Amino acid sequence: MKALALDLGMIYGYAVYIVDNLKWGYNDVTPTRFASQQTSAVLFRRHLLDLNEEIGGIEAIFFEEVHGSKGQYAIQINGMFIGVMLSVAEEINCKIIKGFQVGEIKRFATNSAIAGKDEMIAAAVKRWGVDLDKTVKKDANIADALFILALGLKTLYGIRI
Repeated sequence: MKALALDLGMIYGYAVYIVDNLKWGYNDVTPTRFASQQTSAVLFRRHLLDLNEEIGGIEAIFFEEVHGSKGQYAIQINGMFIGVMLSVAEEINCKIIKGFQVGEIKRFATNSAIAGKDEMIAAAVKRWGVDLDKTVKKDANIADALFILALGLKTLYGIRI
C-alpha cells in the first residue's frame, strides 16, 4: 500500500505511507510578490508528481474536506488545490481518493471534534513521537496530514499506524 494524505493550503502538510513506513513534511507554495495563485497550483502539481515518482506510484490519496471557511479567498484556494489533486490523481491512475471532514479528523486524533492546533500537535507527538512545535504553523499542517493518513488507512484498509 502506498498512500498520500494532504492538509491542503498554501503551506500544506503531507504524509506518505509506504508499506509500514511513514514520511511526512510540508511544502510552501505561497505566491511570491511576482507570482500568482496559478504559480502555486503549478508548484503543488509538480510536488505531487515528484512524490508519486519517489514512492513508485500513489495508490490512494486522502485529504481534508473543507465545507466552510472564513473567506472567499480560502474557498477559492481550496477548490484550486482539490482540482489540481484530482487532475494529478487521474494522470497517475490513482483510483482511490477520499476526503474526510475536519471534525472527523480532529475526533479521530483527540476525541474532540473541536480540537485546536495545539491539541492536534500534542496528539501527533504522543502517537508517533514526531518532533513538532506548536508555535510553528507548518507543524500543525503536518500533524493534520498524519492523522488524515491514519484515518484513511484505518477506514479503507483496516491498517493502523
